Amino acid sequence: MIRRIARRLTGRAGRRGDAGVSVVELAVTAAVGSVVLVGVATVAIGTMNASRSVAVRVGTSADTRVVGEAVSRSLRTAVRPKGQSAAVVQGTATSVTFYALLNRSGTPQSTDTVASLVELGWDGTCVTRRITPGVAVTAPAVTGPFWTWTPSGTPVCLARTTTPPAYRYYATAVLAQGGVDTTPVALVSGALASTDLRGVQSIEVALTVTDPKHPEVPGAPLLTRVTLSNVLTDSGGV
Repeated sequence: MIRRIARRLTGRAGRRGDAGVSVVELAVTAAVGSVVLVGVATVAIGTMNASRSVAVRVGTSADTRVVGEAVSRSLRTAVRPKGQSAAVVQGTATSVTFYALLNRSGTPQSTDTVASLVELGWDGTCVTRRITPGVAVTAPAVTGPFWTWTPSGTPVCLARTTTPPAYRYYATAVLAQGGVDTTPVALVSGALASTDLRGVQSIEVALTVTDPKHPEVPGAPLLTRVTLSNVLTDSGGV
């Protein structure tokens, strides 16, 4: 009798052990697994976003340096051609047009030197530059003009950005650290007045290159000021 009862109890215990995991245990396991997966996914996505942001910043920083050097180098060669009243033709908050000796080889200036017309601007998506070579006038008047410039063609995109460049114009050159500077020349109706063009001696450029495909990533800024050296030594135009 006792043996029969023992066999029955043993059989019931065995059946309960073979029944497997309960529904509650499965639910708890699934919940814990979901939390772990969400955490892993969040970390992975965060790492990918951080890596993408770094890559975008590296790219925009490189673009900023390239366009900044191109703009600065162009401005450094600004010059007033013989027969023209000023080196700067037009200046606004987001663009500047001027004459420049872009291909100057280091030889002394002469009255036969032909300057190019340089237009630095922004078309809404790109910082642009257009260069127009001067063409000699066949039979110029005694006081000129001696060359003409007819802009044509599409400006070259120096860097893509949704942020326009900012230009400020000064009637003084770049001063040494600690020097007393003047305030920028005020724009009249959005542009330099014709009476202020001749007096511009330096131009400040603020650039921020942003990636149009990743507007959420802050752009790479650049601020530089360029002295128009040829203007400082101007004695009548080249």
